[in-house]
Amino acid sequence: MPASSSSTMPKVLVIDDEAGIRTLLVMRFRHQDMVGSLHARLDGVELYRRERPILVLDLNMPEPDGVTALKEIRSVDLNALSWF
Repeated sequence: MPASSSSTMPKVLVIDDEAGIRTLLVMRFRHQDMVGSLHARLDGVELYRRERPILVLDLNMPEPDGVTALKEIRSVDLNALSWF
């Protein structure tokens, strides 16, 4: 079933370096409005700046790491909703 683009449904962005984990998370949030599923911190930070989704972030990614990504996102939006 395709994700709905309803404006009442929060958008979700998944950033994780492991493809299998990204796939499972995308399946978990399949009814949400997915902004993206990315393996790279830099792409994810830029996409977050544009879309302001709920963030599902792997903090234990290798360099560039998830903690740095969260710091960069929080520098743009202190109220960023994130799930690790």
